[in-house]
Amino acid sequence: PNYSIEAWIHPTELGTWNRLVLHWGSGPIYAYHLAIHNGTLSLCHGQADGKYIFCEGGMIATGQLKHIVGVARRNEEDPAQSTLTVYLNGRPTGTARFDGTVGTLEDGLGIGDSPDIPSAGSRFRGYVDEIAIWNRALSAEEIQAHCRVPERIEALRQSELARKRLQQERIKAELAQ
Repeated sequence: PNYSIEAWIHPTELGTWNRLVLHWGSGPIYAYHLAIHNGTLSLCHGQADGKYIFCEGGMIATGQLKHIVGVARRNEEDPAQSTLTVYLNGRPTGTARFDGTVGTLEDGLGIGDSPDIPSAGSRFRGYVDEIAIWNRALSAEEIQAHCRVPERIEALRQSELARKRLQQERIKAELAQ
């Protein structure tokens, strides 16, 4: 199984777990989830044998826009050499091996929390944009290209700067009166 989970996130609060994308179900065999675990990007991958492999790396703080990706890449020639990789802002920050299998589920997909086992304390709190789930492993080059700051985010930044300048001009005008 090859897959990639990608999103832009801007967390406003962080807890022990902050669930982003889950194909988790109610167990005992789980597929995957991409989350923040103790401020670190985390991809948890459930293998067909019921074993869970965690791939973690890259610190995430509140109040910052981040591009995150979790990738499962099956090695067809030697499945035991298959890899999980997490990327933060276009750079690989963690890698782990898995057996080339994935747990299968009929249950739904959750964004921000599990649809089957919701947990208020583990929900993602913040903003999420451009979530994409791919049925293939994105290449490092594709991830770097996707990570380039979208034009609309730059436009929002420019808009915020213009709003602050206008506010400062109003304050100066009021003080001058």
